[in-house]
Amino acid sequence: MGMTWGGRRGTITGLSRWRLLGAYWTVRADPLVLRSVVPHCLRVAHLTVAFARMAGVSQEELEEAALMHDVGKVILSPRIICASSALSPVEWHLLQAHPWMAALVLGECFGLRRAARYALDHHENWDGSGYPRGLRGTAISLGGRLIRIVDSFDAMTHHRPYVTRKSVSQALHEIEKGAGVLYDSQLAAGFCKAVQSGCISLHEADGRYPDMVIPELARGTASFLSVEEKLPTSRY
Repeated sequence: MGMTWGGRRGTITGLSRWRLLGAYWTVRADPLVLRSVVPHCLRVAHLTVAFARMAGVSQEELEEAALMHDVGKVILSPRIICASSALSPVEWHLLQAHPWMAALVLGECFGLRRAARYALDHHENWDGSGYPRGLRGTAISLGGRLIRIVDSFDAMTHHRPYVTRKSVSQALHEIEKGAGVLYDSQLAAGFCKAVQSGCISLHEADGRYPDMVIPELARGTASFLSVEEKLPTSRY
C-alpha cells in the first residue's frame, strides 16, 4: 500500500462542512439525533483526513464520505439512535440500512460516487461479518476501511448511552484486538501508532468542532440545495 506515517494533519473545508450540515437540516432530523450524530461526524472527518494524509492514502472524496457517513441516521427515531438498551430486530434492521442512505445522498444528490462507496462500506468488517453487504478484506474500499477504524475509535472514546466510554488507551487496545477481524491490520497498526505518537491530534478534533455547531444549522442552510426533494419518501 506504500504507506508513510508522519507529518501533516487534515482540515475540514467549508464547502464539505456545509454539505453535511445542509443535508442534515433539509431532511428535518430530530434535534436529539442531530446533537448526537453531527459532532461525531465532524470529529470522524477531521481524524480520517489526518489519518489518510499520514498514511499516504489518497483523500479524494474521503472527507465528504467521512463527514456524511452517518447521514442516514437522520431519518431514524431518537429512540433508536439514543437507545440505552438492546434494539429490537426491526430497529436493528433499520439502523443497519443507514450506510445505504449515506451512499444515496452522496452519490445521487451530490454526484460523489467515490465518497458514496466509502460511506457505504464504513460498517464492513475485514472478516466479512459487517454490514450492509458483508464484504471481506480488500473487497472493502480503502476509504471505507479508514473510516471504519476512526468511526469505531470515536464511538468508543465519546459518550454513548448504550456503552461505557473508554479511555484513549483502552480504545486503541480494542482496535489492536480487532485487527484482522474487524479492521485492516496494517491500517489499524498505523492508526494506533499515529495516535500514540501524537501525530494525530485528538484535542484538535474536539476543539475544532464543539457541540455548539448545531445552532448554525438554521442560519447556514437557508439557500442550500434541497436534498429532501431528491430523497425517497418511504426509505424504510
